[in-house]
Amino acid sequence: RSFIFNDTFTNYYNPDVGLAGAKVLSKAGHRPALAPNVCCGRPLISQGLLAEATELAARNAAALHPIAERGQRIVFLEPSCLSAVREDAPSLLRGEAQLQAKRVAEASVLFEEFLNDVDAARLPLKEGPTTILLHGHCHQKAMGLLAPAKAVLSRIPGATVVDLNAGCCGMAGSFGYVRDHFDVSRAIGERR
Repeated sequence: RSFIFNDTFTNYYNPDVGLAGAKVLSKAGHRPALAPNVCCGRPLISQGLLAEATELAARNAAALHPIAERGQRIVFLEPSCLSAVREDAPSLLRGEAQLQAKRVAEASVLFEEFLNDVDAARLPLKEGPTTILLHGHCHQKAMGLLAPAKAVLSRIPGATVVDLNAGCCGMAGSFGYVRDHFDVSRAIGERR
């Protein structure tokens, strides 16, 4: 069994992505369930609200630790949330909570990482587009996780995956949603 980290963005803004992810995991022979998590804290971290982010990190460490201890995977659809759980939570916490957060971090994988470990025969893909343009997410690139995305997309029969290497989109998490940041966000997105 695998558990999907129910991130805020997917849950409230793009639930079709979460439903599609669960469907793919099911087709690959897994029984996905929603993890018992709260927000990863990334929006709070990006705003410098570390005390509040630390509280969420502790809640997630406690809630997700039993899954990790059972050797089950926590699958993330959103690279920013994975970064917060893998990298930030263990740094924010201390003592037993930090140990739990480290174990949770070890059990946490990006959707594409998880699929990359699934035998291709268990996930037969149909022919699709001949060219797939891939714009990597900044946190995905920072964690070195663009390769699994390229590998999984390359399994599509007849497809060539092209890494756009387009730089930052300018959104930077919640930054791009602030009206006063529009001009800066646009300038960053148009750099490359």
